[in-house]
Amino acid sequence: MTTTTPALSAGSADAADWIWPLDLARYDRRALLTHAESKALGALGIEQVRRLGLTPAAAPRRLVEPLAHARDCLRWAPGTGHQRRFARDAAGLVLVRCGELGRSYWGWSDQDWADLIDRSGAEFRRRWGGQIGPNARPFVIAYAYLLGGFTAFEQVGRFQRPTLAHRVFGESAVDAAVGKVLAVLGDWGYQRRPSRLTSAVCQILLLNRSPRLEALSTPALDAVRASAAMQESEWASDLHGIHRAVAALGHADPPPRPRHGPGPSAIEGATGYWANWVERWHATSTLTPGGCGARLGPCFAVVAVARDGFADRDDQAGVGIDDDLVVGGVPVVLGLRGDGVVAGGDQSAVHDQHSVLAEPTAGPEREQRADVVDDPVGRRLGHTEQRGELP
Repeated sequence: MTTTTPALSAGSADAADWIWPLDLARYDRRALLTHAESKALGALGIEQVRRLGLTPAAAPRRLVEPLAHARDCLRWAPGTGHQRRFARDAAGLVLVRCGELGRSYWGWSDQDWADLIDRSGAEFRRRWGGQIGPNARPFVIAYAYLLGGFTAFEQVGRFQRPTLAHRVFGESAVDAAVGKVLAVLGDWGYQRRPSRLTSAVCQILLLNRSPRLEALSTPALDAVRASAAMQESEWASDLHGIHRAVAALGHADPPPRPRHGPGPSAIEGATGYWANWVERWHATSTLTPGGCGARLGPCFAVVAVARDGFADRDDQAGVGIDDDLVVGGVPVVLGLRGDGVVAGGDQSAVHDQHSVLAEPTAGPEREQRADVVDDPVGRRLGHTEQRGELP
């Protein structure tokens, strides 16, 4: 007899009490289909699943029951009967695909799941018309996550991380974890949009397959950082700050210090195209003899730093790049000396009270100024080593 955790309401589970809802070891997880299974799945249609439900009358028991259990383990908010129907349809699509591939979903690769989910969703909607196309796809992702161990999110395009986390882990467990992290970041003065940080934390929880912040150990966070799903996501630049918050809560060691000193710092959160142009401009600019790197005084300065608000649109006046550029783990906006930079849509220009953006001077004074960073939000002036201390 296969056991599952009963379906819970959206707010009934706390992270401390959370356990993985399915015991996969109890299922018959053979990848190969028997002749009878192959014949039954080959004749299966979505209307049959709708008529008979997720029962052995609709499809082979060893394949339909785990899907039914996974559906029942999802956390459902009140008034979501229509969502349950979409979840049933999604399970039917998984069963139909088993017949097409000639093997059970227990033997699917990440690519097999990704092909069904469809990166853009356009092919998924084209093949499955009506209400199935736009509404069943999130539940296919949930089945892939619960039954297939799927976390190759970089292969499936956009979807709502908070929604998946709420369905799998429970709303209260996820919101409690997110709230603790955002509280720490807020105390440090982070001005990222709460919705963005919520999605980033949910992405990390999903990749670690647990809503418990205690499970985000140093090795776990290192694994998240190394994953393609994190590196290729829009939240890659948020991981450093979230890691620091988790460390401040006592669950992990602090993240590796951002690299500073001679040589270019790593540029994260920007496309390779932009990163290459920044490095090329720094090496070849004719603003000073021999390029920017040839003399002690920098030709450009960091004029907006972590804890500032950033423009969210590339076309906002005074900002050349958005808040996704991070150098050495610190969100920055670069500008030529003397340029005015708007720190955010509702903030005034960054004040150059320490003359970081002034024209270069000669001699020791200029040499000293090369390592200075203007931090208008923290109201402090520090050397490059202090940048790693910014949250």
